[in-house]
Amino acid sequence: MKITLSVNSKQFIEVGHSDLASFVNFMNDEPCHSAFLSALVSHPASEVRCAVAGKSCLPVESLAKLARDSSINVVRQVANNEIALNLFDQSLIQTMIDRDVSVASDLADNLNMVCEEKLDGIIYSLMHHADPQVVDTATGFDSNRQADR
Repeated sequence: MKITLSVNSKQFIEVGHSDLASFVNFMNDEPCHSAFLSALVSHPASEVRCAVAGKSCLPVESLAKLARDSSINVVRQVANNEIALNLFDQSLIQTMIDRDVSVASDLADNLNMVCEEKLDGIIYSLMHHADPQVVDTATGFDSNRQADR
């Protein structure tokens, strides 16, 4: 995918993937940028997709595609996106948990971002993970949550 910027519709500048990723990181996370960011979900550079995965203005379809990305760094970025965690259904979150221990660990660290309706299922999955650190993090969160009730 070739990215070209137009300056005053007269001068065109080709942008490399690292510059594009930096540009995406600096962009305001606003709905008016959703179409542009959604187009970048399929960019060949994982660095660009990773930058896009942190944006909350993306439609759920774009976030879901990033949640299944071939790059674990992209999936981890989605696991740190509060909007994605609240838009996804349990099966997609389970797919992310099963993908890699680093994703499961990020999800366990971000349980405070998840809406109450989804928490029990996600906590249950994380508490039955093979990695003891993931289990300990989820158990600790659940214990604190129960104590606050």
